[in-house]
Amino acid sequence: MSAVYSAMSAASQAVAETAQDVANVNTPGYRPEVGYFQSAATQPFEDFGTPLPWGVQYVVGPPSTRTGPLKPSPDPLHVALQSAQDYFAVQTPQGIAYTRSGEFHLDAQGNLLSVDGYPVLGQDGPLQNLGNRAVIGPDGSVSTLLPDGSIAAGPQAQLLITNFSGTTLERLSSQLFVAPAGAVGAPPQGGVIPRELEGSATDTFQSMSDLVELSRWSQSLQKAALVDDGTAQEAAQAARLQ
Repeated sequence: MSAVYSAMSAASQAVAETAQDVANVNTPGYRPEVGYFQSAATQPFEDFGTPLPWGVQYVVGPPSTRTGPLKPSPDPLHVALQSAQDYFAVQTPQGIAYTRSGEFHLDAQGNLLSVDGYPVLGQDGPLQNLGNRAVIGPDGSVSTLLPDGSIAAGPQAQLLITNFSGTTLERLSSQLFVAPAGAVGAPPQGGVIPRELEGSATDTFQSMSDLVELSRWSQSLQKAALVDDGTAQEAAQAARLQ
């Protein structure tokens, strides 16, 4: 792969990643990944016999630790996390996943679900049988509400909140992450903020600006590749005529 084509590939990936960030500017709890460019070996040249570090590749980095803005919500099951590295846990078909989005709701059976419909996990497993009304307290406790608005007596369930400081999570979807194999989270560093939702951590202005610049760079590389192809064809034709 020539330097131009490796740069085209890197630019294309960077455009896709940045476009994803822009598309999720309104997604609660969304965290962009911090990508970067680095040199990459290109196809070996006949004169050297070994790959040369004249190419470039785009590397998708870890999720940003920047938190999104808080937005008030009237829903007693909507909560935001206080600590930037704390995550809620949900049960998915792929196993346990982690999210910054506290946009929860109850289904008809009284199960607490994420915005994607996955069971929200408590310290003793999925939070179930909460009735048709519930509330989440600032300590992460989940309580059933009686018809008069009071909290039902008895033991309260507790949200499972895990801290991943120093651990790079891997993206599963726009709002979900999974821990790498062998990684173990730590106890939470904070509680929750009731009736608040964390917005997207995407810097809208910066991401839009980056997308424009990357798109222009990608277009210029495509033009350079056409010139490169034309030059190669001319050289090959000249060689055949000799």
